[in-house]
Amino acid sequence: MVPKSQWLLMLIITFSFFMSSCNYLRVNAEEIWKPILKPRSAKVVEYGKVAVENLHIAGHKELVFKEVRQGGTRQEGNRLYIWIDVICTSKGMKRKRNSHMYTAKMYEIAETDYIRVTEIKPVDSDDTTRFIGPNMNGIDEPSGSRAHTVIPSWMNKPSQGEANRSEDALRGNRTSLRS
Repeated sequence: MVPKSQWLLMLIITFSFFMSSCNYLRVNAEEIWKPILKPRSAKVVEYGKVAVENLHIAGHKELVFKEVRQGGTRQEGNRLYIWIDVICTSKGMKRKRNSHMYTAKMYEIAETDYIRVTEIKPVDSDDTTRFIGPNMNGIDEPSGSRAHTVIPSWMNKPSQGEANRSEDALRGNRTSLRS
């Protein structure tokens, strides 16, 4: 037979585990990304246009916004954190093979018209982070009503093939498909 003191101790331990798990669930519930269910809504399209505008300004690329494929949101205080996959095409091109997909991370401050793009990167076919949600740590504070972010330096670097072609051109080497 189990004494009453042991039952009371087991009850207290069980209750403390229950309360700690409730706290854990509450904290983790705040970090969950909610999917954007209507990617063609006016607000989500505005986010996509802001992302492409930032990509155009900082990356010196002439791109035209086409659509938002998917995304997610997370509310933290007065900030709404957003990540979206944006499809855009090169200006003047209408074919699908000229379309580009980028993942944009941004936030919007509630009750203002302030949207800040924090990161834009091309989507790789093997990139699974866009389905989980991006890490939004280290975001700086707003400085105006609408700010443009600086795109990472890798956006302005030529690809390896372009770099090799330009080096060959400087050396005077000519390559052709006919040999």
